[in-house]
Amino acid sequence: MFQDEFRHRTSANQPTLLEAFELTDDDFDGLRAILHVLKPLSLAQKALEGDQYVNISLVPLAVHHLCMELEACQVIADPETEADLSILIDFKISTLDGGMHVIICQSLHAEQETA
Repeated sequence: MFQDEFRHRTSANQPTLLEAFELTDDDFDGLRAILHVLKPLSLAQKALEGDQYVNISLVPLAVHHLCMELEACQVIADPETEADLSILIDFKISTLDGGMHVIICQSLHAEQETA
């Protein structure tokens, strides 16, 4: 991983400080899982950003989309092997639950039931 680090070791069998930060395959798997959770948040942020103001008409749609994406991630994440990821997902969902998520999801479900 750190080919230059091997050349600059002060002792043959003494790893450098940078080598201590080498990521394992499990670390990369965890980062991919976190990326999967954060991607919908990034897309919502980009959709809502504007030159001068937030496009308020997109907020309900963005919150609903985030709700669906995070709930899908919550089902996939294994709390026993991915505890940190589960905590992150639960926190994001609870943050949305405290805001417009409840109102929007109830409204959308009511519309779907009448359709």
